[in-house]
Amino acid sequence: MIKIDGKTIKVHRGDVGNIRYKIPVGESEGTISYYKFKTGDVVRLSIFEKNSDYQTTIAESKVVIESECEEVSIPLTANETNIGTPTGKPVEYIYEISLNGVNTTTGYDDDEGALKYKILPAKGSDE
Repeated sequence: MIKIDGKTIKVHRGDVGNIRYKIPVGESEGTISYYKFKTGDVVRLSIFEKNSDYQTTIAESKVVIESECEEVSIPLTANETNIGTPTGKPVEYIYEISLNGVNTTTGYDDDEGALKYKILPAKGSDE
């Protein structure tokens, strides 16, 4: 199970799936326009320890865009959902999403703080 609750990503340990991602760039007359990903763009979901300095990535999912589109599917493999030591409780990390390694498109927010990446116990094993 992968669930997006606001800007919090929740996953069960070891689960796999995809996050559908768009970058809003403006709004006109109630219609939101989105960034058009170009061939060769690189979208990266980086996961860090909670209270991190955002310098040491502990897990990462990278997508290289193959054709122009407004939405990208970011895969989460067992590597990204099985980090840390298994416990019977949720474990919290933080994350950011960047474009081409230079622009953080989703990340720390002055109002909300760091974005949360929660790993929940694996279903049926460590709950």
